[in-house]
Amino acid sequence: MARLRILATEFRSWLVVVLWIIILLLTIPLARTLQAYVRDIFGDTSFGYFVIAVVIISTAYLLIKLKRSANVLRVSNLVWILVCAAFLIAYTLRLWGNPIEALHFIQYGLLAVLLFNAFLWRHKNYLIYFAVVLAAAGVGIVDETLQWLMPDRVWGISDIAINSIAAITVCVAIAKGVRPSSVDQPANKESLRLVLRLSVLCVVLLMISFSNTPGVIKWYSNKFTPLAFLADNGHIMSEYGYRYRDPEIGLFRSRFNPNDLQQIDKERAHDAAQALDMAPLLNQYSDFIRRYSPMTDPFLHELRVHLNRRDYYLKTGKQQHRYSQEERQKRLQTAWFENRIVEKYFSQTLASSSFSLPPEDKTLLSNSVDKEMFYVSPVSESLITYLSKTQLLALLLALLIGLLVWDFKLRAKIAHAAL
Repeated sequence: MARLRILATEFRSWLVVVLWIIILLLTIPLARTLQAYVRDIFGDTSFGYFVIAVVIISTAYLLIKLKRSANVLRVSNLVWILVCAAFLIAYTLRLWGNPIEALHFIQYGLLAVLLFNAFLWRHKNYLIYFAVVLAAAGVGIVDETLQWLMPDRVWGISDIAINSIAAITVCVAIAKGVRPSSVDQPANKESLRLVLRLSVLCVVLLMISFSNTPGVIKWYSNKFTPLAFLADNGHIMSEYGYRYRDPEIGLFRSRFNPNDLQQIDKERAHDAAQALDMAPLLNQYSDFIRRYSPMTDPFLHELRVHLNRRDYYLKTGKQQHRYSQEERQKRLQTAWFENRIVEKYFSQTLASSSFSLPPEDKTLLSNSVDKEMFYVSPVSESLITYLSKTQLLALLLALLIGLLVWDFKLRAKIAHAAL
């Protein structure tokens, strides 16, 4: 009877985990609507303030609970908990330009707590913390994949990283701050196998994600009718490209190597310029980049994003009544460097179009900019540039094989010990 009660309680722990994961996934289609509603009423920064408030309240609750359960709160416990809380608050402030991203700390921090409570029924050793982080990371990858399938949503490795950071921080707070007495057993083979299998799951999910490039998407969206809508998806899951470090400009990324970019600019100058000049026929900028997406026309897409960024910051940099002198200076500098990128690397297409800046705007930018500044353009920043697709997948495959071999040997030892 006691065994049945334990199993029932363990089942409820996992049921809560599953329900929270379902809630996370079900909010994906509604997220943009809810975000817009809150943003219109309270503003963008409300998301950041909300996260900070939740972190502070959760930290206070945890400290009070520890004090009541142990009567004496050790300094080391207090320090670790406060360090973890301070880290989450500092990271939220770092995301202040887009504070809604910090909501991941709440979503996946709570998931980590629920996973810990569920795993604890069978894994009472330090490997439980690795299992929690890996499980949360796996859910995060699935979450991002489902987001990518939604209109106007994107798959982001940065979001997966934030989800994992939330789980890691919570695990550190539990392991070093709470130090639960229930996690007191030595590591065992069953817990190690759990960690290995969760690692395999994460590596497989990453391999699928990093393989899902524009060419692959185009292939299966043409092959399978239900997936045809993905051909029009302007947001790509994984793309590979090149980093340009120009001493006169700074850093920017492109889907083309320098030779190919120069050749395409030369060969396509006329037709690409015509497409740019037809932009007024489209309702808005988003219509243009959706029509000329990274999948259908990466060259034109890339150029148009640079031009949009240049024109936006040039326009707002002229608005003396809206921004301070310092802010206008920053905006004009951004416009200057984006214009230098298109003038230097898309020169022939730009010259054939109506998008070249008039002399007075060039003079304004030239007089406003610090030409010694090292500029980093966020255009195409999601491109994977440190490794090629082949190199990255080869590394992941080697890791996967290593994990599978380790798991196979461990399973053989367990089977042998049971004889």
